[in-house]
Amino acid sequence: MATTVRITMFLLLAFISVVAQNVTKIKAEEFHVGVVLDLGTTVGKVARTSISIAVEDFYAVHPNYTTRLVLHVRDSKHDDVQAASAANDSAQVNSIASVIKTYGWRKVVPIYIDNDYGRGIIPDLFNVLDGIDAHIPYQSAIDESATSEEITQELYKLMAMQTRVFVVHMSPSLGFLFFTKAKEIGMMSEGFVWIITDGLANLIDLLNPSAVEAMNGALGVEFYVPKSTELENFTMRW
Repeated sequence: MATTVRITMFLLLAFISVVAQNVTKIKAEEFHVGVVLDLGTTVGKVARTSISIAVEDFYAVHPNYTTRLVLHVRDSKHDDVQAASAANDSAQVNSIASVIKTYGWRKVVPIYIDNDYGRGIIPDLFNVLDGIDAHIPYQSAIDESATSEEITQELYKLMAMQTRVFVVHMSPSLGFLFFTKAKEIGMMSEGFVWIITDGLANLIDLLNPSAVEAMNGALGVEFYVPKSTELENFTMRW
C-alpha cells in the first residue's frame, strides 16, 4: 500500500496547487477535504501522517497562498475503502510479469485476500500474463477471517497442483499467517516460487522477526524512491 500513499501525496499536492493558484489573494480561504482511511491498519496510519506532512511541505514552499486546505479524517473501520486504491496497486503487475517472463514460467497461481483490494489486481494480472504467453490455471481466494486450518487446507490443495509459481497479494496480517503455515508444511523450500506484491513487501521492515523469517525465500515487488534531500528530511520527520 505504500504505492497508494505516494500517489495520494502527489495527487493531493497537485490538487492544492491548482486550487491555490485560482483564488484571490485578498483574504485567506479554507478548503475542506474529507479523507477516509482505515486507521486500524498500518497502511491507514502511514497514509494519514504522509498526507499531513505533504500539506505542511506544500505551504512551507508556498507561504503566500491564501487558500488553506483543511483535512477532515474519518476512520472507515475496516470497510473495503481499499477498493479505491486497487488501480494504484495494479501498476506493479508489469514488474511481476517481467520476472515471470525472464524465467520462462508459463503457469502462475494468484493467491489473494478475498475482498475488493485483493480481487482488484486480478484483471490486470490476467492481461499482462496473457501478453507474455503465461496463464492462470487456478485462483486462490483466502477469506479475511480464514483460520489456520482453512489456510493449511488450501495450501495442501496448491501443493497437489503442478504449478509451483505463486503471486501473493494480501494484507500483512493475513500474509504473515499464510506464510507461517506454508513454511510449516514445507512449501517455502526449493522448488516453489513465491512473489509477494508491494502491499506485503513495503511493510516487511515493520513486521516482527518471526514474520520476516516465515517469508524468507519469497521475492518481493517494491517501488523504489531515489535518495534525495527531500526524502531524508521526510524520513527524519517520521
